[in-house]
Amino acid sequence: MVPIKLSIWALPLFGFLGTVYGISVAITALEPIVLQGTEAMQSAMGNVIAGLRTAFDTTLLGIVLALVVALAQSLYLVVALRSQHMTTTLSHIMTDASGQRDAPRPN
Repeated sequence: MVPIKLSIWALPLFGFLGTVYGISVAITALEPIVLQGTEAMQSAMGNVIAGLRTAFDTTLLGIVLALVVALAQSLYLVVALRSQHMTTTLSHIMTDASGQRDAPRPN
């Protein structure tokens, strides 16, 4: 169930990640063209491009880090649930081995 919930959340995020990455690449490609223009155009557009690049790069970094955290959380939850199930199962095995039959059985 966790992978499905994660996929529902992560797939649109991957799309946004691709959009941001693509725009960042396009803006970076514009820089050499701007540098061939007049000095005023170079200055103005250079500042715009630098600012946009910073904005998109930080957005890209934030999205990547959010994915890393979401995947780590998902992995942690899976490990915690399996560990809890193993502990319960071992407890019942030990109870059965000691002859005490009043403990509830795991599902």
